[in-house]
Formats: sequence, C-alpha cells, structure tokens
Amino acid sequence: MRINLFEEQVIDGKMTFLNFTPATTFYSKDQLRYERRYIYAFRCDRFIKIGQSIDVAKRMEALQRSNPFEIQHIGKRRVPIRAVTYAEAWAHSQMGTPIRGEWFDGNGKSDSEIRQILGEAFKRGRVYDRLCSHPTPSACVQGGAL
Repeated sequence: MRINLFEEQVIDGKMTFLNFTPATTFYSKDQLRYERRYIYAFRCDRFIKIGQSIDVAKRMEALQRSNPFEIQHIGKRRVPIRAVTYAEAWAHSQMGTPIRGEWFDGNGKSDSEIRQILGEAFKRGRVYDRLCSHPTPSACVQGGAL
C-alpha cells in the first residue's frame, strides 16, 4: 500500500504540493542554508533499511557490528536538513509495512527500484525544503509553485 504524504501538482512546469503546511523547525539560518543529511538504503539478507544519517559509512559500520549477516549499501541521497525527515518518511511509505522500525521486507524489490525510491524522495525533499523557506507559508497552502 502506498501512502501519498502530499498530493503533488505541477503548476507552470514546477512541482508543488497541494495543502502544504510547513513543519516547525529548530535549526539556525546557517544550518538551514548549508547543512545536509543523507537518506540511505541498506540491504541485509531479504530486508531493506531506509534511514537518515549525517555519516552513512559510520551508520553502516555501527549496524554491521551488531548484525551477524552482511549489510550491503544500496544507495544514498543528500537532502537539505529541513527536508530529511519528510524525504525519509516518504521513502518509508513506498516500502509498505515495516517489519521492525526502519526495516522492510525487500523481497521483490531490486536495488535499482530502491535507488529510484531514494531519488524520488530526494526530489520531493527539495520541493518540501523550498516550500518551507517560502516567505509566506499561506501562499504555499494556496498552491504556490517554486
């Protein structure tokens, strides 16, 4: 089952979300302008983990230390800090019901399909970030395009 967190629409050739309400953030202006986080996907046996991290290699190493099975890196995308939680949640929504936490049943999903999900989550994250930085949030709710 796929959940569409926001209904997207193209206005004047630019993607936007209908009924968008920006989330409250606790980041400084410099963090919002310069910091990025990663959404990533790992495969372990038949399971897929989609998460977020500042350092994907360290995250994978930490998971590998406590796991008897080999973890393989599928992909990662760098996302603006304000949008990383949204992008991760959207990617989760495309994977179905989690087995536990951020781990999903990966049977039937190729690494290529997982990378496509990360790519789409990245694109949606960029739109989300731009809408959050819109000077008047009410314009976003009214369908303002970027």
